[in-house]
Amino acid sequence: MQITYGLTVYAADGEKLGKVKELVVDPRHRVVTHLVVQQGLFFTHDRLITAEHIKATDENGVYLSCDSNELEMSSQPFNHQQYVELKDEDLMARSGVGGAVWMPPENEFGGAGLNSLVPPGIGPIPPEPEVSIPNDSVGLSHGARVISEDGVNLGSVQEFQTNNDEEITHIVISEGHLFKETKKIPVDWIRKISEEEIALGVPLSVIEQL
Repeated sequence: MQITYGLTVYAADGEKLGKVKELVVDPRHRVVTHLVVQQGLFFTHDRLITAEHIKATDENGVYLSCDSNELEMSSQPFNHQQYVELKDEDLMARSGVGGAVWMPPENEFGGAGLNSLVPPGIGPIPPEPEVSIPNDSVGLSHGARVISEDGVNLGSVQEFQTNNDEEITHIVISEGHLFKETKKIPVDWIRKISEEEIALGVPLSVIEQL
């Protein structure tokens, strides 16, 4: 399924909703989870539409399985401040846009847990995450190395942050030679864990934007 920047998005009833402005990507698997449809005659704001609603695509557009009334109720506004640009060269070559990944706000995590690669309420995403962090026992110690997708040693784990349900939401990387301040990394961005190392699914360029 090829989705490229600028394609017109059509509802099941033939309504033109707007054009593809951005792609929201699962940072661990590079799966497109949502379309960002730009504001236009139908939407007054940029909107997020789950990829589950995509029925077909061709060189002329993206065709959805829901009608315009359903999408108006089920889609949600795209909050640019909660997303970080993912400069994925492969995705850029295929789709003309590098994609974006969601950055869960600490005060809005709401117990979403590790399956929250997109904001709560937006809809389910495939595939199932490969990472598992038990809420009551984490096989990591403070000081574990944190490595970006492109192999850069970002620093070490200073602490874990949890929500009111005692679920881990973020890891905090201590300041060092790369960063002059601590960085809070959402656990959604973790690709692989060992006792001494955390491997992320995003490159250094994403972490620098935090």
